[in-house]
Amino acid sequence: MAFRQFLLGFLAFTIVIAAAVWFTLKRDDIPYSRLETAYGQENSIFLDLPGGLLGHVIDVGPRDAEHTLVLVHGLGDSVSTWSDWIHALQSDYRLVVIDLPGHGLTRAPYTYRASVDAAVAFVDDVADAMELKDFTLVGASLGGMVAWTYTLDHPGRVEALVLVDAKGWELTDEELGSDPLSDAKNTQDWMRPFLERMDMTDMLINHFKAAFEDPGLVTDPMKRRISELSLAPGHRRALLDYQLSPHRSASARRLETITVPTLVMQGEKDRIVPERCARLFTAAIPNAQLIIYEGAGHLPHREVPNRSATDLKAFIASLPAQRADAQPEAASIVVKR
Repeated sequence: MAFRQFLLGFLAFTIVIAAAVWFTLKRDDIPYSRLETAYGQENSIFLDLPGGLLGHVIDVGPRDAEHTLVLVHGLGDSVSTWSDWIHALQSDYRLVVIDLPGHGLTRAPYTYRASVDAAVAFVDDVADAMELKDFTLVGASLGGMVAWTYTLDHPGRVEALVLVDAKGWELTDEELGSDPLSDAKNTQDWMRPFLERMDMTDMLINHFKAAFEDPGLVTDPMKRRISELSLAPGHRRALLDYQLSPHRSASARRLETITVPTLVMQGEKDRIVPERCARLFTAAIPNAQLIIYEGAGHLPHREVPNRSATDLKAFIASLPAQRADAQPEAASIVVKR
């Protein structure tokens, strides 16, 4: 009898502790109306897209520019990641900067399930809605995986491809352990209803601290933006979806079919996507060149924005002589900076 009372008491204590932890960690959604007031930009536009999506896009630069660049951010990020490049590039090119579903100010219905393939379809829907014919597709990290997958699926729309510390190659357990967000891959189905209501701010901030070679670049305003945008309706569920949903892995056989001019940018000190992945992309894609940025981490467009923007301009300037219908070049070019 005493043992039974002990078990009941221990169970009640455990339930109380679990409930206290739950109510401490859970966070309510922040309405989009509030987030749009805080993070909408002068050049923000919202597109009604198939599937009930409302896509948030920044559209800047001359409409008659010779080249249009479509920029796609990484996991847990938003259009804000490209702010330095926007400043450096908007006078020369039209820039269409996308918030993926589950990120930034893009709204998705509750039934939406995020994945790389769904993001590829989203980018294509944005291109259709904005009547983009051919464009240079730029993707960073997860956005890089979206970019090369999109180029495989829609080769006729992509003029050139730019991969910035792109994901896609299989990583070892040790490499995965460098990214705090990789813990989400261990999520069990029964855990999802709880995690979708919990505050993921610390995990996201630690991810960005690992992404930058200088963690001091994760400023208080950036932390606040990361935290608040992650609490938009459905964004925590989408974050888990991107981590858990199946996707096409990079392979030499897949990537050798990409014939458009390709620029691979890589931070030498990247702890999220190792340098070997950039070299694999460069070796697999026939018409690719590689630039490695010494001292930079996972986000060279933010850590060395002037150097990387200058290199991107030089790459774009070379495109008339490297059109997709030209014969691919066999050699890769490696530049150390």
